[in-house]
Amino acid sequence: MRRRWQSAAALVLGRSRKRSGGATETDTSSAAVPTSKDEDVEPIPTMEVEERGDSFWSRMPVHADRVLPHIFIGNYSSGANRQFLAENNITYILNMTMEKHTNRFEGITYLNLGLDDHAGADISIFFKQAHDYLTTVRLEGAVALVHCHMGISRATTITMSHMLLGGKIYDDIDEHQENAKKFASRRAVDDKALRAAQVAPLTEQIALADVWKLVSSRRKCASPNDGFFRHLELLEMRLTNRNSPTVKRSNMWGSKFMQGR
Repeated sequence: MRRRWQSAAALVLGRSRKRSGGATETDTSSAAVPTSKDEDVEPIPTMEVEERGDSFWSRMPVHADRVLPHIFIGNYSSGANRQFLAENNITYILNMTMEKHTNRFEGITYLNLGLDDHAGADISIFFKQAHDYLTTVRLEGAVALVHCHMGISRATTITMSHMLLGGKIYDDIDEHQENAKKFASRRAVDDKALRAAQVAPLTEQIALADVWKLVSSRRKCASPNDGFFRHLELLEMRLTNRNSPTVKRSNMWGSKFMQGR
C-alpha cells in the first residue's frame, strides 16, 4: 500500500514540476521550525481557489477517515474543502505540512506544526504541543482534522502520539457529544479553569500495538515512516518503563496486527 501511494505521489509531483514556472513559496508558520520550499503550480479558476485553496495538494480529492470521535485523519485537500469541514462539524485543524492553507475559514482554529516527511525528522518535538491541542478539542466535545499532504505518515504519527499520551481515550461518539453539550452550557466559566477541572488523571496506559491496530483499521493507508514510528516506540517505552515496545515498525505489518483491517 505504501509503495503504491509513494509511486502515485511521485508521478503527480513529477507532472506538477513540469507545469511549474519554478517559483517558490516558504511557510514560516513557526520560527522554531526549519522552513521548506514548495513549488507553485499553474493558476486555477477563482471558484476552485475559494473552495479548495491554490496549492497543488489542495487539488487532490478529499480523503479523510474518522479514527476517534474527536479526530479525523486526512489529506491536505480535506482541510481546504469548506463543505467537508462543515458536514463533519470540524472546527479545529492541525496541519503537519510546511505550507499554510490559502483559506483560513471563519470558525476554524488552526495549529500549524510544519515538518518534512522523512525518517530523519524529529517529529517528537511536537508530541506534547499536539497532545495539548487535541485534548482541548476532546474536552470541548469538538472535532479536529489532523492532516499532512496525504494523511499517511505525519498526521497518523501525531494522532498516535496523542493516544499514547492520553491513555485510554474513550471511543464513544455519544459520550463525546455529551461532552459538547456540557461544555456549551458552561461557557460562562473561565475556559482555562473549565479545562483544568475536566482533565482526568491518566489511569491506564494504552499499548502502542493497540493504538496501531485501531488507527490502521480505520485509516487503511496509515503508515508512519521508519523514523516516526521509532519515536512512537520510544514514547511508549518512556511512558511504560518498558525495555521494548509492544510492536515494532519492522513487524507491524505481521498477521497479528493486520487482523480486523
